[in-house]
Amino acid sequence: MEAYDYVKENLIEKPNTYFYSSFFGYSFFISWRKQRKEVYDKLGGEASPPESSSFYTIEDIENMINSEVVETGILFEAVYGNLDKHHIQLASIISKLIKKFEVSKRWHTTYLKGLRTTKDSNDVWHLELYLRAAEIFEKVYIKFDNLPSFNVFLKLIDTLCSVAEQLDGTQKKRLARLIKQEEALIIEMAHKLNLQIV
Repeated sequence: MEAYDYVKENLIEKPNTYFYSSFFGYSFFISWRKQRKEVYDKLGGEASPPESSSFYTIEDIENMINSEVVETGILFEAVYGNLDKHHIQLASIISKLIKKFEVSKRWHTTYLKGLRTTKDSNDVWHLELYLRAAEIFEKVYIKFDNLPSFNVFLKLIDTLCSVAEQLDGTQKKRLARLIKQEEALIIEMAHKLNLQIV
């Protein structure tokens, strides 16, 4: 595998299904690391994710998902803000978010009741949603050791790398940190499986 093909195009404009992905073995990791380094080197340093200013409770989050219109940014802040305190209670909500992303590989700025997608396909360009979602699924994987969350995290990093030039300065630094965290988590997983990838 000469190039990491998953970020050749803007993945919000043309989402990758990841269906029937070929197996390339060790060469895949070489291509992946090269692609990530190319993006990382242009991002200008790292920054931690901003603290959530959300004061929503778990009950508020459940009510939010069942309201007539779901504001995704508010929902994500509420979920992120509750992960350290109530991550077990958030498991069913996280599961819904995983399923939602895996269907379309996009985040809409608003959803209808129960996270049903609106007919407006132009509301998928709010890049802050993709960043905050990556930060959510990073935390979820670390806390739950939940492989589907890690899978979504990896796909979100692909998506963010494909639109990295459109991020603002602070967002680029947050992506840089996520890229380093992605690498660390993959290496940690490889070590657990007695695989040498670096």
